[in-house]
Amino acid sequence: MARTEVVNHFIKYPGNLDTGAGKLAKQLSKKFFGIDKQEIYDAKKEARTIIKRKDEDYWFSGLMNPIKKEEDKWPDKPYERTSIGFTKDPFESFNKTVSGDINYNQTPIQIEVSTVAFDKEKAAKFIAEWHTINPNYLSNLVQSLDEEDKKYYAGFGYKKEERILVIFDLHAPFIREGYLEFCKSIYDKYECNKIVLTGDCIDSHFSSFWNTDPDGHSAGEELRLAKLQLKGWHDTFPNAYVCIGNHDRIPDRKRFNAGLSKEWMRKINEVLETPTWEYAEEFVFNDVKYCHGEGRSAESRMLQDQISVVQGHWHSKSYIINNVGKKSKTFAMQGGCGIDDKAYAFAYGKNFQKSHINCGVVLNNGELPILEYMPL
Repeated sequence: MARTEVVNHFIKYPGNLDTGAGKLAKQLSKKFFGIDKQEIYDAKKEARTIIKRKDEDYWFSGLMNPIKKEEDKWPDKPYERTSIGFTKDPFESFNKTVSGDINYNQTPIQIEVSTVAFDKEKAAKFIAEWHTINPNYLSNLVQSLDEEDKKYYAGFGYKKEERILVIFDLHAPFIREGYLEFCKSIYDKYECNKIVLTGDCIDSHFSSFWNTDPDGHSAGEELRLAKLQLKGWHDTFPNAYVCIGNHDRIPDRKRFNAGLSKEWMRKINEVLETPTWEYAEEFVFNDVKYCHGEGRSAESRMLQDQISVVQGHWHSKSYIINNVGKKSKTFAMQGGCGIDDKAYAFAYGKNFQKSHINCGVVLNNGELPILEYMPL
């Protein structure tokens, strides 16, 4: 009996590598006369080494396919296959199937993997590099990880795609009927996992620096109604990042003009009873700036600050403009609002251009901006 024959048997039938040497000796005694447990053990060890070396020509993404890349772009191999079965050489089949540029949506060959022992550090780096190129190829692998492994990978740069829903100016208690349901439908449509509000959550008409409607709500009643409306939004989107708008600042400006220390003011999330919302002047996610938008248009802010911008404030304007340079690409998303422009608080704008009722979505970790308009 030649040792090479036994090794080749394990390479051809790698599922046998997980079977005990004693049991294999009995099973293979007819095929390899006189084989003993030690010889089985040595042959398995050599076969594993050969399989591992052969695996240097493949990369693994769950029950997906091997995709050959240029040599200088190969990632470190994150795994050691301990049980893998295929009927023909994968790359031979692959090369016969695909010619020219590789189409990453093709399925040239299927490899069945029954057991994979991960080197976690290499796997984490592998995921970080490839997930941003084509998340679909890693979806099976990522979904198979338990929470502990996901946290481990996060330490090495694994980055889940951020799919951000952008909700434009609300002006509670004067929010347009149906706008919440519309925004929720867009959140579900794009499977968003982060929420940003561009500010002016409240209107503060009662305390406006302009003329207020004498027949409108009192200060206390407007605030009560605003909190009641915002409760529905907070219940629907409990975790959100909120840019502070000029209407949100009105009570604080009044406090300042009255000469009162800010120590007398409660935080806005306490007043509005939105405890899990995070408020700030602006946020930056994936090199995209989210802000309210007063002072400059989204396009001007993008060009002057040299960063992609998403903002609201200008109710009757909305657009997406891309700016492409030699070494960079940025975009400006100007959003509309979610107001009921028939409410008395907006009487000043009755002769203005009609409000753009929409919300925004930013996908692919800040690469793809989309505006969705509410059917009216």
